[in-house]
Amino acid sequence: MSRDIDDASRATLGQEEGEAPWSMLRAHGERGALLFVDPSLDLLEVAGAVAEDRTEVVAAWMAADLLSRPTAAQMATDDDDTRQWTFVIVQPFVFVRGPQGS
Repeated sequence: MSRDIDDASRATLGQEEGEAPWSMLRAHGERGALLFVDPSLDLLEVAGAVAEDRTEVVAAWMAADLLSRPTAAQMATDDDDTRQWTFVIVQPFVFVRGPQGS
């Protein structure tokens, strides 16, 4: 069901990858555009599946709770801004994993 993204797509998506503290990501969650990616998934593969509109793959990840929107409790977290979350942007979404060192 899943297929890897090609090298060109991975390079393009990699340009949208970065790290940020929770305080910079919270606004994306408040507008409903933040999605948590389970560590078992490749962050760029998830972003690529969304960019390529592979709805069956994305729906399967969501059904398995491998890709999820933050809960109200998660959004209310007052996270330490020294910890960095890895993110990838695929407009209008921001996919996150982290924080690093947790």
